[in-house]
Amino acid sequence: MTQNNRFSNISASEILMATALDELRDTNKVCERYDVKKPTLLTTLRRLEEKVGARLFDVYKNGQVDVIEDNRHILENIKDLSEHFDRFYGNLGFHYKTEINGNIHLSTTQTLLEAFFLPHFDTIIRRHPELNFFISQTESMDNPNQGFDEILFCGMREEDMEDKRYVYFPFHCFQQRLWASKKFLARYGPIHTLEDLEGSTMLLFSKRSFRHLPGITQTNPELFETFTVVNVHGARAIDVLAEEGVGFMRASRETVALCDLKVQPIVPSYDAGDIDLYARVRREFMYTNKAAIMLNWIFECRDKQLAKINMKPNCPYVPL
Repeated sequence: MTQNNRFSNISASEILMATALDELRDTNKVCERYDVKKPTLLTTLRRLEEKVGARLFDVYKNGQVDVIEDNRHILENIKDLSEHFDRFYGNLGFHYKTEINGNIHLSTTQTLLEAFFLPHFDTIIRRHPELNFFISQTESMDNPNQGFDEILFCGMREEDMEDKRYVYFPFHCFQQRLWASKKFLARYGPIHTLEDLEGSTMLLFSKRSFRHLPGITQTNPELFETFTVVNVHGARAIDVLAEEGVGFMRASRETVALCDLKVQPIVPSYDAGDIDLYARVRREFMYTNKAAIMLNWIFECRDKQLAKINMKPNCPYVPL
């Protein structure tokens, strides 16, 4: 190996695995503590050793681990980095160790979070107080890269079928339609056709700043030929704007009912398209007990919330 000591490129997971190996001296115990597969652990270690340009451990078939004493000074520098990570993220109010193996990251849209999962957080906490998980918002159609222990809600593209790293669990097909508030209708009058919307504003939720969104323009090009499009990104600001009559919106019946939006359907004959959402899981993580617990809870939330509005899931799920 070439000695490069590129400590600035070391990831949080590599730091944690190295400190755990030094502490436990057994790969089996490290894998059990952080719920990782042995090949994943060894790959993380190999990547770390390549970055620092030196072997740090001797690893034996029975799981025993010995520190290579000639390189212990490098390992100590890595452990010092761990302390810096602790202090830095602690000042931010969270811990970097929640973003790596052994803890669960649920990435979902704000709509799904509020409509499906928020009402049932107490259930998962009561059942499994030992679980360490955190939740973040993500734009569902971006398909960003995800961590090992992450359950990501996203759309599925044709090319995703070839990516064997992930397993997709169909969550629900949301049938979209157009909606407007009484204030909007009082301003523009009765809306029966798309032509009746000419001159009005369509509200879309997106973190993109440009006017015509890829995918949407291909699916519904006629919408963008008739009226102005305003992209809104914020704490459900689009709902507030729609209810206040600033514009009309495209949403599913499920979203409108579960979020209790004060809007009503317009142009009922118009098909605004479907959105198929999937819970995407890394294949290795899917076989862990923690992934099974979270996935079962996710789909339990779905079924209970849909039942509240007299709807049934349109995607089957068999509990793991």
